[in-house]
Amino acid sequence: MSGHVPADPASAGTAHSSPSSDAATPKRHPARSGSAAIIVLLGLVVVGVLLRLAFLFWHPPVGTDLYDYDTMSPMRDAWFAWHLFAGAPSVLLLFPALCTLAVLVCLRHRVAQLLAILGGLVAGAGAVLFSFGLAAEAATWAWALNTAVVDADAGAGFLRGIEEVPMMTDIILLGNLLIPVGMLATLVALILSRGLPLWVPASTTAVLVVGALLPPLPVLVAPTAIVQSVMLIILGGYSARAVLANTATPAVDAAAA
Repeated sequence: MSGHVPADPASAGTAHSSPSSDAATPKRHPARSGSAAIIVLLGLVVVGVLLRLAFLFWHPPVGTDLYDYDTMSPMRDAWFAWHLFAGAPSVLLLFPALCTLAVLVCLRHRVAQLLAILGGLVAGAGAVLFSFGLAAEAATWAWALNTAVVDADAGAGFLRGIEEVPMMTDIILLGNLLIPVGMLATLVALILSRGLPLWVPASTTAVLVVGALLPPLPVLVAPTAIVQSVMLIILGGYSARAVLANTATPAVDAAAA
């Protein structure tokens, strides 16, 4: 029996480690995947804004009798496509992604974070209701206006029946109420967090409030929609930049250490 004492595995591992072996060990970069996720969220915001803007520009002007068979029949296919592929997905892409970015901006401020989460939940619920209502309108109008399925008189009577019991419109209006309420809470959270330049959430708040108070005149629809779209993209861009800066800070500190 020899008097050799086995070396402790931990000390052996330490003794045999070298800078060259550490350098050869592959390292994961979780910050990269996080950055990619932030870029994806910003992309969803931009796509949602553009779809929303396009849908608003296409939509029949204020005052159009949307329940009149003769008025709506020529735009049956366009009505279905624009509602289902532009209007409905626009809010589902835009507001949940934007509110998620806002929550990430507010992570370092407890009160702001909770308010941003609450605002995001309210705005997200509104987006779901609004999108569901638009999709229901797309399918219902397409069915009622399809003479291969329903004759013209029955379709016209069906549309007038919907006008008297506007369940889908009520769902859309409820969603259209919850979205700005949730967004206002989110913007207040961003102001409290001081994670963005003050003018960004403050200007967005002013634009949303003024847009909600303006009368629904046809001449105001286009400029209001454009200004709101620009501010939402600016808000998303600054939020994404702030989150990316926050995720890069720990990596820089670790490298310096």
